Amino acid sequence: MTRNSRRIWISILGIFLLCLALGVEYSSGPSASSSAAAASPQNPPPSNPPSSDPQGQEKPKPEGERPEGPQQPAGEAPIKGPKKKKKVEEEKPKEKISEKPGDVARITVNVELVRLDIVATDGHGTPIPGLTEKNFRVYEDKVEQKIQNFQPTEAPLTTVLLMEFSRATCPLMYSMCDFGYYTLTSDARQLANMLFQGLRPEDWIAVVAYDIKPEILADFTQEKRNLYGALSRMQVPAWSEANLFDALADTLGRLEEVDGKKSVVLFTTGLDTFSKLTYDKILKRIQNTDVSIYPVSFGASQRIMNDDRMGPINRLNFLQADNELTTFARDTGGKAYFPRFEGEWPGILQDIMANLRSQYSIGYTPSNPVRDGKFHKVKVDLVAPDGGPLKVVDQRGKTLKVELRYRPGYYAPKA
Repeated sequence: MTRNSRRIWISILGIFLLCLALGVEYSSGPSASSSAAAASPQNPPPSNPPSSDPQGQEKPKPEGERPEGPQQPAGEAPIKGPKKKKKVEEEKPKEKISEKPGDVARITVNVELVRLDIVATDGHGTPIPGLTEKNFRVYEDKVEQKIQNFQPTEAPLTTVLLMEFSRATCPLMYSMCDFGYYTLTSDARQLANMLFQGLRPEDWIAVVAYDIKPEILADFTQEKRNLYGALSRMQVPAWSEANLFDALADTLGRLEEVDGKKSVVLFTTGLDTFSKLTYDKILKRIQNTDVSIYPVSFGASQRIMNDDRMGPINRLNFLQADNELTTFARDTGGKAYFPRFEGEWPGILQDIMANLRSQYSIGYTPSNPVRDGKFHKVKVDLVAPDGGPLKVVDQRGKTLKVELRYRPGYYAPKA
């Protein structure tokens, strides 16, 4: 055997012995660990106490997993914010009836409380102050109702000034196409300025102008400079359309989101030229609102100035417009005004402010809460504390006639 062959065999033998030694050490590992486990009772207890698991063993948790929170029912995941809110919304009834007497509710929504804003005046049109709940009797469909909420409303005003800003009178009177509509716009702006002067710091008012469509010139604000700035934008009307019905419906729709006592002061000729809504539809829409409407018409003054130029058809159009404005005011508990000359404006504005600030708010739950979608008539009487008729006398001791203005009824929600 050569020297090289001897070296190769020695290397192979060394590798074999090394592998044998490693195999013996690997096989002796489990026994070593078992012997260590056998000796564990003699070791001191671990620093962490054992788990209170019924089986006495704590299950290991995979690395990176969050510790479990409170025990959840089997098959249900923990309820988080959005899911909890969604579940609560699903559990709410579709029609929630208000049971609190103090809640203020509109008469057209699906609730039981009916609210009426009442203005009581004497024979001279002066509001009667100092009335209490015992002075009112409310009847619905000739059945007396129990008053649940009574409040004399000296609250701040929430009013929308809705102004006609169009050349709608041009086709009716030739003089209006030359200079008359400038006069009409100037009169409306001057009347609005006088109205703004009577506002209090806590009052809220918005300005909306309409021609072919309504435009909000000033949203609800308590700053008079914003209101005057809105009027400055009304210079020369660009359209010959006056869509009164559509503008009124749009304004009432926006006021549905406003709570409390609301009103619309309407400066208009009363003419409607191209509205999508018919008179019957806007009338029903008005009877379904809790907003008082106070129209101030320029139709009477225009008829006086242009009487010799008006034909019978045009005159009939103005008379029909006056009748519609009167109906709007009556069905909402407001009042319509038809000034003939400029000297009547201050008294009209004072009367509007007095009526808006001297209302009595009454709420009651109908004794027959039927949901038939029909119109239910409402009647209010004034009585003395002893139950007899209420008498109002002036300084000379003369008995004055008492006048009440309120909404004559409401449409019940339809089931």
